[in-house]
Amino acid sequence: MLRPRKMKFIELTVFKNDINSVLEYLGRKAVIQFPESEAVIDSPEITRVREILDRLIFAAQYTGIINTNTANKMPEEQNQNQSMDYSKAEVLTRNLCLMIENYKEREDKAIKEKKHISQTINEARAFSKLNVPFSDFEHLSYLTLRVGRLEPKYLNELREDLSERAVIIPLDESRILAASSKKGRFALDSQLKKYHFQPLEIPQNYKGFPVSMMDSLNSKMISFDTELEKKLKEKE
Repeated sequence: MLRPRKMKFIELTVFKNDINSVLEYLGRKAVIQFPESEAVIDSPEITRVREILDRLIFAAQYTGIINTNTANKMPEEQNQNQSMDYSKAEVLTRNLCLMIENYKEREDKAIKEKKHISQTINEARAFSKLNVPFSDFEHLSYLTLRVGRLEPKYLNELREDLSERAVIIPLDESRILAASSKKGRFALDSQLKKYHFQPLEIPQNYKGFPVSMMDSLNSKMISFDTELEKKLKEKE
């Protein structure tokens, strides 16, 4: 019969530079148990370490190294006699997590832009089947489209300012197609005005969706598929 024995609480005083080694030793010998305490406010050190661990777990889940079911399970160590420089390990961990977080941010942005373009293509195809003047596009679809001239030097700034609210597609060296939801048309128009956008008029008798614009949308979709494929390889 198992007869558990009551553990005794021992208070240790350890030099700061030795604390990691002491905790490592006690943990590997399985002779340590931290007491439960109530209403304890985390120290800045605990908060800092927890933040690093949370970021590291997220990075490992995102890259597929661990899954959500094993996120809180520590992996077995390859060499228990191996010592670690914790200050260097922390710097390495932060740099690694930052690299993965930046990658995910770029991937998320590309996926959202691709979704915008996909929606624009679907709306354009549906509109073309109606065989009505292009000037009616905004009234018969869920999108707001702006076509015109923009100095190339403003293109990246415009994209940054509009962020996820609109997609900007270059048609050639000086012309762009800007698409947003109807809800975002005021933000789109104000930002275009800020960068001296000059709208181009489509002939009022022109019916359907301009072929050149559709070709540009399809080309942009292909380039996004290629870019996302490259990002997946980078992630792997």
